Amino acid sequence: MGGLIYEVEEVGVLSVIIALQYFISQFTGLGINQSALFYDSKPNAKERFSNHYLNVIITSSVMSSCVYLLYNYFVSFSGMYKLIDYRAHILLFGIMTSSNKVFISQLNAKKRFNSLGVMFGVKGVFVSLVLLYFFFNNLDINDYIFFSFLVPELLVFIAYSFIGLYLLSNKTISNFKKYFKEDLSFGLKSFWGALFLDTSTKLDVLLLGSFTNMNITGIYGLIAVFSDIVVQYNVFIRSYFNPEITRVYYSKSISQFRFFLRSVIKKTYLLNALFIIVISGILMFCVLNIPDLENYNSGIVPLLILALFFLLTSGYFVCFQLFGQIGLPLIQSYSLMILFFSNLVLNLVLIPLFGMIGAALATGISYFVFIVYTVFRLKKV
Repeated sequence: MGGLIYEVEEVGVLSVIIALQYFISQFTGLGINQSALFYDSKPNAKERFSNHYLNVIITSSVMSSCVYLLYNYFVSFSGMYKLIDYRAHILLFGIMTSSNKVFISQLNAKKRFNSLGVMFGVKGVFVSLVLLYFFFNNLDINDYIFFSFLVPELLVFIAYSFIGLYLLSNKTISNFKKYFKEDLSFGLKSFWGALFLDTSTKLDVLLLGSFTNMNITGIYGLIAVFSDIVVQYNVFIRSYFNPEITRVYYSKSISQFRFFLRSVIKKTYLLNALFIIVISGILMFCVLNIPDLENYNSGIVPLLILALFFLLTSGYFVCFQLFGQIGLPLIQSYSLMILFFSNLVLNLVLIPLFGMIGAALATGISYFVFIVYTVFRLKKV
């Protein structure tokens, strides 16, 4: 929708802001959402809702303040000076989103899918209404960022805070120091994994913004919507399987666990195949046939490259949080660091040579590297 409302360069700025907000929200939470998902998924887990809430509020507030102080240095280093006016947005988004991720992890671990569905449904309807309003009124991009990103997260944050504060007022919090240390210890071990989870084309966008210009970044940013849709779709798939992975690992034999995991990977392939073909086809049709999107035609080849690689690797998207779910947060961090840094190195090599096509190839190849490491490491479990 942003491609229809704003110029290509503005879409480029918007794409960079979205990518940056994602990394910062992961950074400020210090992996506590991974801790909440693991501990609350274990069989006979104790109720720790208020503990997780208080822990992530403390850590996200402290880390977001650090980001706020260092933001201008990042802008100067990257050369993306158009981002200078969005520091307050980044701070608020970091605190709210990192907290909301813990809320989602807790609901996920308890398999409260109805609550998750209502929350995402309300959020989706709100964002859709905002997009339609902006489409017909062509308002400023700053307002677009505020209402499309900050306000939906604020609504979820208010709901989470209401529940958290209610429980705190009833003094249901216990063993604060013990659980804070436990959350922080697990979170820090899985920190790099949490930071790099689902980064894929977000890293591409940031590096294209640094090495090329906002026009090229805007074209790739619109095409990268395909990647974001696939990633969010797989977040729902993982939401279903993650608690089961933990429960099967702790209640069954290792051979039964491996059989279960193979079946999960096969199901994830099947769930993804048609979805990827349909979504990439719809986006390609829109770019080729809507006159206002004709400036994005050069993004078709990168889109096809991403779609092909996603088709080949999507079964293993369910493994992004696998090692954290079986109590190995450091291994999860290693696996996602390998994914991230292979993508980073390939981007640094391929973007100067091939531009957007290089960015798409870098993301696709890095997924294969991740799969090789995951398969290798699973044999040692």
